[in-house]
Amino acid sequence: MISIYSNNLEYSLKNVDSKILGTINSINSTLSRIFSFLY
Repeated sequence: MISIYSNNLEYSLKNVDSKILGTINSINSTLSRIFSFLY
């Protein structure tokens, strides 16, 4: 039971990590687009 729970927790943490990374990547690409447009 506990091992299933910890596996679940680990999986959800990885999910959150990938979501955060995706958000950061999209923000970075948006910023670089804006800067290349400005300069």
